[in-house]
Formats: sequence, structure tokens, C-alpha cells
Amino acid sequence: MYHINGLAPEPTSTDNPASLLGTYQTERHEIAQQLIEFDRKFSSMFSGQMGATEGLTQEEFQQVFKLGNGFTNDDVKSKSPNPVTGTDYISGILRPGRRLLNVRLLRHADGWQRDIHDDIPSTGRFRILCLTSTDLLDRSSVSAQTLEAVTLLEAQFPKSIIEQIVLHPQLHRSFEWNDVPTCVKRQAEMRFYDGSALDDAYGIYGVDPARGALVVVRPDGYVGVVSCLGDVQKVDRYLRQCIRTVASN
Repeated sequence: MYHINGLAPEPTSTDNPASLLGTYQTERHEIAQQLIEFDRKFSSMFSGQMGATEGLTQEEFQQVFKLGNGFTNDDVKSKSPNPVTGTDYISGILRPGRRLLNVRLLRHADGWQRDIHDDIPSTGRFRILCLTSTDLLDRSSVSAQTLEAVTLLEAQFPKSIIEQIVLHPQLHRSFEWNDVPTCVKRQAEMRFYDGSALDDAYGIYGVDPARGALVVVRPDGYVGVVSCLGDVQKVDRYLRQCIRTVASN
């Protein structure tokens, strides 16, 4: 139900293009069919309906339980491409159509330990997760340029529809606010985290700290698109499929 309800407010909002309505049939219907098929197989296993001639193998038994775990963990996705779910990924578990896995982070502003899920409540917002790279403290770096570009991108959409979450890997030295792009404190002061002090967020997500990544997290907590750090255009194209820009309102 979380998966289905997460985007419920989105298509009816004036900030979202009407084409988004079609994604319900594309994405949700297929998942519902998978759940019905799983329920049929699972109930047959214990109801005596499976005769000896069907010969349920151990491998088939394990496959049914594996699928069941996917529904339990909210990790079953549609295989059909659609505007709100991209089809490619860089590496690791950050894949379109999967719910963003929780990791524990250390907030730079006050040293508080936080779960990343604390920053993605179901409030109807899209989040741009910037996993900056080890070059963050270089003012002319890909990380710095990406953060500035994401800030400009955010301004093209209605206020409060998009939020930034910024992570950094283990860096070669300690730093202060004036060592990072000013847009970080302005746009994401309480959502700027050390991704290595508690959990190894980069290792868990499968992101190379030397390269970084950009991730759009949908309002339902699922990954919408993943791009290389610096490829803000890909993020822009994705968001324009889901949200009307300010100029087009």
C-alpha cells in the first residue's frame, strides 16, 4: 500500500503533467498482477491443491519464498518502462523502481546521527540525492559544479516540490562551511551528511567515492533515475516528465 499511495497526490496536482496518470496502469497494474500470482502459488503450496504429479521442486519452493520476501520488503518493481521509472543505473543497488535503502548518516550542521529515511517522509516532494565525490573541497570540481547546477535546476520548479540531500564520502581533511559551495548551506543545511562516519553509505549503495552519483527519489521513496555526477541534464529530463516547470504553469 505504501508503494501505491506514495504518488497518489501527484497526478492530481497542478504541478504535475497529465501524462503522469498513465503510469498507474503501466507500473501499478503489473505489480498487482505479480502479487495475485504469488498469492495463488503460495496458497496452493499449503492447501493441498498441488498434486504429487506437479512435483514442486525445492528450487520452485525457494523462488516462491524469494518473491514473497520481495513483497514483504517492498522491493518488487514493474519491468515496464514509464515516465516515473528510469531503466538504467550506474552500479550497485541504486536502481530505478527500487525503494531507497536506509543508511545511518552524520549530519554536518550539528553532529546528529540520522537515518536517511528521516529526510524522505511522504510529503509529496521529490528529492535529489547528491552523492558528491572525493573532490568536493575543490571549488572547480565536478562535485561543486554539480551542486551549483542542481540548485539552478531546482529553481525551475515550484517551491517545496524538490529538496536536495547531499552526502560526502570520507575526505582527505576536515572542513568548515566556507570550504564547500555556498549553495549547500543555503539549500540543504540540515540535509548535508557525512556518508562514511556511521554506515558506509557509498559502499552500501555501490557508488564509487571517487566518482559520486546523482539520484532522484520519488515522493513514495522509490528511486526514479540514477545518473553520473555531473549529468544534471538527465535529472532535468526526468523531472520535467513528472513536474511542470514554473515557466509552464
